[in-house]
Amino acid sequence: MMKKRIVKKLLGLVLAMSMILGMTACGSGGDSTLSEAGTQDAAKEEGEKTAEAGEEIALTASGYDARYFDEEGNMQLPLTDGSYTYKILWKKLATDVGTPEDKYMLQQALEATGIKVEIEEVSEQGWEEKLSVIFASGDLPDVIVGETNNTINFVDQLLDMTDLLPMYCPFMSDFYYNQYPNVARKNTFNGRLYSMSSVRLNGLHSGPLWAINTAWLDRVGMEIPTTTDELYEVLKAFKEQDANGNGDPGDEIPYSFTGVGGTDNVAEGILMMMNSFGMVNDGAAASSQYIMVEDDEVKFAPTDERFYAMLQYLNKLYSEGLVDVDGLIQERNDRYTKGGEDRIGYFTHGGLLTTVVGDVIGAECENILPPASEYGSFIKQNDPPAEMPAPSFFITKSCPNPELILMMCEYMNSTPEFRFAGRFGPEGGAWYWDENGEAANQTDFTGKAYQNRAQATDTLSVNVHFPTILLQEEEDWRAYVGFTLSYNTVERTLYGEEGGHAWPKSFPLGNDTAENSAHRSELLAEINTYIESFVAESMTTGIDDAKWQAHLSNCEKLNVAEYTEMYQNLYDSLNK
Repeated sequence: MMKKRIVKKLLGLVLAMSMILGMTACGSGGDSTLSEAGTQDAAKEEGEKTAEAGEEIALTASGYDARYFDEEGNMQLPLTDGSYTYKILWKKLATDVGTPEDKYMLQQALEATGIKVEIEEVSEQGWEEKLSVIFASGDLPDVIVGETNNTINFVDQLLDMTDLLPMYCPFMSDFYYNQYPNVARKNTFNGRLYSMSSVRLNGLHSGPLWAINTAWLDRVGMEIPTTTDELYEVLKAFKEQDANGNGDPGDEIPYSFTGVGGTDNVAEGILMMMNSFGMVNDGAAASSQYIMVEDDEVKFAPTDERFYAMLQYLNKLYSEGLVDVDGLIQERNDRYTKGGEDRIGYFTHGGLLTTVVGDVIGAECENILPPASEYGSFIKQNDPPAEMPAPSFFITKSCPNPELILMMCEYMNSTPEFRFAGRFGPEGGAWYWDENGEAANQTDFTGKAYQNRAQATDTLSVNVHFPTILLQEEEDWRAYVGFTLSYNTVERTLYGEEGGHAWPKSFPLGNDTAENSAHRSELLAEINTYIESFVAESMTTGIDDAKWQAHLSNCEKLNVAEYTEMYQNLYDSLNK
């Protein structure tokens, strides 16, 4: 049990029943807003609908299914005798070196509820192809666990959870519909809830972060760069001197990244340089899809003159050997290995910098503001300020008794201890209780299959896959030590409005109509393939006015104007 914490009986909350997703149309058919409703009546209506379908469901006075909840709102365990085995398709992260049996809260929930599962793991590389195959064939699992940016293409085969959540998930329903409706909006289409996301309320104003090794700076006698010109000089010094102090002046990688990062793995990609050139990579539902909002006008960033200037800068870095030569093709673990060997000076990341360089080297690194070009530097703001990946948890229409799966998720979120373990795994894995009673990062992984904190977390927890909810009070259990400027300080002050680099207007959360979203996704598929190739070529071979004009022409052929107009219409609709 976790120290010094009071376990609250969250399953008894009836506040969760005061609101459901409404269906107030927005403008030209965009995503609906969330409106208040008598959820108790809605739950009873849902029960009556089920009864009309052939099965009568008795409800408690608070609107919960009486088969599974008592009158006080307590879940009655176990939920099932396990006569049915649920099939789950699971996206296996590269940093997950274990099996589903290693995932502490999943196993705890299965044991408590009596639910049985059969899990098929699919690698990150094969995930999107696997999804395409199963949805095209109609041979669906009961549950899909893993991020996808194309939910809208499959909603006709997914379960609508909108009205089920208040009946079976008191805590989660209250969180989604009452406390943080933007979380629900991210997962809704036409006002209906077809997916759920992991949410970590940690004051996170920006998903990606920028970091530099200050020990390297000390060895080369330089300060933290605040401009792109200063960054260039720092990277040169990292390359030309023995910045890591190991006696070999040729093994340093001044700036390391993983891929282009246009729409996927954005925090580690080379296009994080956009922020240093007065741009952000924004999109619907907190995604990254090459658009940005300025003065209520939606712009396509890759056709902006600032993008051209950025490409020239990247080519300069590449030509002089200041960036990782493997950056465009390496996997995340390749970069993490280099980071752990103290070979990386400047880098970006999507969470704690120790994920990239480990705890020992991490103590010598600092999260910083993106160095600014003549166009300034900006940071896209999260609303709410939290880690909230793309929709990652789906129940398909093939699933019998889907309420059991929902209640399994509710069980995982029913206490602060469960929520913490769901996000970070059990004590003794990626973390331990320190002498101050705070959860500190584990550094000794001797004899373990996992060799760093990221691997430990992704091996032992359900992390970003299941709809785990971590409240700020649980986030504050964590000890952030070993950094000159802590993660919390950076995220809650430097990267927010106080830091002076906040992007004025992020694209509002919410989704378009199924038809519009599907068409926009089709356009983006071709646009993204082209942009990533264009960026890679421009960085490695150079960019001039002639190539830039050819690029603008190519963007016209790819219907970028239509793509941008569709985003403008959605933006206007969501802001009405």
